[in-house]
Amino acid sequence: MKVGFYTEVLFVEKGIRFIAINNGTDSDNQQDSDFTPFLNIINEWYAKDTSRKSGPFGGYPARTEHPDR
Repeated sequence: MKVGFYTEVLFVEKGIRFIAINNGTDSDNQQDSDFTPFLNIINEWYAKDTSRKSGPFGGYPARTEHPDR
């Protein structure tokens, strides 16, 4: 949950404004900030799930033989 640390702690301490266009999030708007932790959790889960499914070859099994040789 590194994103939450950056957006809720580090950026606030450093005076950095965080804007996520795809999520419609702006750290200057408190109503946006209330829902942001849930979006962070969902995005983290999605990234882990996608990474697990895709594997090193995008989900395709590795080929050990070369058909054109």
